[in-house]
Amino acid sequence: KVTISFICILAIAFFFTAQIGHLTFAQELTSEVGAGWRIESAAWSPDGTKIAIGGGSNTQGCGLADKSVYAIQILDTTSTKIIQTLAGHTCTVVSIAWSHDGSKIVTGSEDGTTRVWDTAGDQSINIVQANSFGSKSSLSWNSSDSQYAAIDSASRVVEIRDATNGQLLNTNSFTRE
Repeated sequence: KVTISFICILAIAFFFTAQIGHLTFAQELTSEVGAGWRIESAAWSPDGTKIAIGGGSNTQGCGLADKSVYAIQILDTTSTKIIQTLAGHTCTVVSIAWSHDGSKIVTGSEDGTTRVWDTAGDQSINIVQANSFGSKSSLSWNSSDSQYAAIDSASRVVEIRDATNGQLLNTNSFTRE
């Protein structure tokens, strides 16, 4: 009984320490990206040194002239400081995925576009324009980082695209029966 109680006390202490750590991280993150910005998506870099965070304005809709409102913020996981900003979407960024080698990020937005970014720079490699009114709600890379899959939330279509030029390689529509 003593051993079980001691283990329970350790588990509770660990839980509260972890929660305080998460709260501190959240407070630092809010001060770094701004209180008027809501976070919709996040993804760890494969090496664990960065987090890509996407979102948008708490108070405004889509299409603001200031594209930084919809920018992807790359944070250093040690300091939680923004080390890179990727701007170009015109609405909230709802999905992010790092390539396996960490050299690229694919992002999906409520503006219906997907963008592939070179993490060494601040420009997108390619942009796939909206083909429906839905956001790209889920993104994933293939094992060689040469293609990505994007799920369109409105049309329930999965698209497989070339990561270099955005060319549609395959598509499939899913309907509920």
